[in-house]
Amino acid sequence: MSKYLSTIGVDFGVTVHQVGDSAVKVNFFDLAGDDGFVEVREEFYRDTEAILLAFSVVSRESYDALPRWISEFEAGYDGSLSNVTIAVCGNKCDAPTRERVVGEGEARLWAETNGFHYFDTSAQSGQNVSEMFELLFAGACSGEEVHTPRLPTYGQRELDVIHRVCSARSARERLGVGQKATAEEVNRAYKKLASLVHPDKNRAPGSEEAFKLLGKARAALLK
Repeated sequence: MSKYLSTIGVDFGVTVHQVGDSAVKVNFFDLAGDDGFVEVREEFYRDTEAILLAFSVVSRESYDALPRWISEFEAGYDGSLSNVTIAVCGNKCDAPTRERVVGEGEARLWAETNGFHYFDTSAQSGQNVSEMFELLFAGACSGEEVHTPRLPTYGQRELDVIHRVCSARSARERLGVGQKATAEEVNRAYKKLASLVHPDKNRAPGSEEAFKLLGKARAALLK
């Protein structure tokens, strides 16, 4: 059975990362999140070159705390955030869909809008963990311009449409039509929604699933 022990104060590790022809030793620190350790954490902020911000996708509280962690870091860091490679990880992405309370689209939108990289990760399965650390090490060791991801190509409106379509409990609810809707009304509703979630236009996570669900809903109502 897997075990988890909360960090007390600071835990640390060292790894060797290959940068070109050189092997670079990377020091990383796991800082306790308890309020009683704020002074301990502040000691490590000043010389930071890369940050991993992790939250649980099954805990809204942990996600909502991310801005507070950024504010605390900025208060203790002598410089601009643009000089630091920051990766945000939505951990436990392997949890059942019904348990997830923070969607990938919402978290990615927040991270990329703030200039951070985002990864859906699983500490249990290892999903995206290596990719995330490779990015952090590249930013910390090689000075590559990896700290400014592209701005998101979608907004909250696109996410809201996808969520509404994917969370609907029936074909009529999915298309937003009544019991007596005609074939013309069904097709009109489909075209309107399909244009909003089409993957070629809406790059938010979940757009492909929403587009497929709309097609199935129309087909079911036109039988």
